Amino acid sequence: MTFDVTIDDSNDLLVEDYMEHESESLADVAQESTIDMISDIYYLSAKCVKLMEEYRKNPDDVCSHAELMRHYGLA
Repeated sequence: MTFDVTIDDSNDLLVEDYMEHESESLADVAQESTIDMISDIYYLSAKCVKLMEEYRKNPDDVCSHAELMRHYGLA
């Protein structure tokens, strides 16, 4: 699979600095980043499904947002 990536000119210095310190090409970095992002999405989606199943089994076991805020001293 091939795709084009356009990096905003305002990020040129950031990209140039990164490329000076890495032995990978920008294409390699883009490929790894894309695969990592997709993997993260699949992982988080699966985790969400599992947590929703657990919640549906026992919704009374979950504290409210207000209770959670109080627990961490944020309310």
